[in-house]
Amino acid sequence: MAKKSFKKTSALDILAGQVSKQSKGKITDTSSKDINSKLENRITDNIRIYDEFKEFIAPLSEEEIIRLENNILEEGIRDPLILWKNEDEYVLIDGHNRYSIAQKHSLKFPYKTMEFKDKEEVEIWMVNNQLGRRNISSIQRKYLLGQKYETEKRMYGTNRFTMLLEEQEVKGKTKERIAQEENISESTVMRAAQLYRAINTIAAQNKDIRNKLLTYETSSKNIEQVSQIIQKESLSDEVKTQCRELIISSSSLEEVLKKVRTSIPVIKKEQKTKNITKEQFEESKKEIVDLAEKLQKQSKVKTSTTQNLLKQLEKNIKKLKFKL
Repeated sequence: MAKKSFKKTSALDILAGQVSKQSKGKITDTSSKDINSKLENRITDNIRIYDEFKEFIAPLSEEEIIRLENNILEEGIRDPLILWKNEDEYVLIDGHNRYSIAQKHSLKFPYKTMEFKDKEEVEIWMVNNQLGRRNISSIQRKYLLGQKYETEKRMYGTNRFTMLLEEQEVKGKTKERIAQEENISESTVMRAAQLYRAINTIAAQNKDIRNKLLTYETSSKNIEQVSQIIQKESLSDEVKTQCRELIISSSSLEEVLKKVRTSIPVIKKEQKTKNITKEQFEESKKEIVDLAEKLQKQSKVKTSTTQNLLKQLEKNIKKLKFKL
């Protein structure tokens, strides 16, 4: 039987083996870092921005944007951007202004990803996230509340969200649910929805106009007044366009209202001037005389008939007077 041969291992060989293992470990760590870095670059280089999601972001004034940019240049981007992992896409849902500044100055930024079932769930999350901020104006808060009401009302009308409501045991109508969540009255929710619709009516899908309205320091009443003016059927499209241009160029909504009211042409009812013949005049006169005779006969019989005759008589007298 052949003897098994054994290789002698020296202390130097053992030490060399340990060094080799340590080297392999370092290579693995470096490889892992490379993979993570490549993944991070792939995400940050391919962030998608959906235009419809911008409507759920409270706009900043020019002064606020400048202040944010200066802070970021001095201290960097501290708050992470929030990305919705939608299959192979990474969609920006929070941090649009920070992302824009980062792109402008080629800055790195922290981020974290979240998963949602669909766009509707993202929209609700975005509204709630914006409402949770302290630095939004009264008008912006009301607009977001109205937006939340309209979005949830649309969402909960579907079968899937009806099931979701049953699972969460959420009861009551949309306005009741929002009133409870935000600790406000139902009437406040409905006024917010009215303001939301008024701003969208004025903006007419123009985001610049919408954002300008949301950055004005004004009252809901002023916004609703502008909305009513814009909706006047008597106004031409040209005048409505001028009103919207004033919103962009003016320093306050009060200034807009003042200019709009003075620029709107006073529309009077056109008075019809018709020349009538002598025969037409005599015919109208005869109708009045006949009505007067009937009125005299019916005055003591039926009150309703009398009233009808009086109305007809008055109408014919106006008609005759108008023709004259």
